[in-house]
Amino acid sequence: MNASVRRSNKWSWFRDVVVPEPRLVFAAVPYVVITLSAGLLARRKPKADSWGRDESTRRSTRGEAS
Repeated sequence: MNASVRRSNKWSWFRDVVVPEPRLVFAAVPYVVITLSAGLLARRKPKADSWGRDESTRRSTRGEAS
């Protein structure tokens, strides 16, 4: 099965939302900030080798006195 994914259109939000309703241009500010922040955070290298796994909570307490 050959399936392709079309490329994202960077201007689709502007064309589909702002052009028909120009008063919504002010909503573009949080949209752009959230979109850019998410893109930058997604490209960032993780600081840890795993998903924040805390080894202190993974130790067995069997046979240990508190």
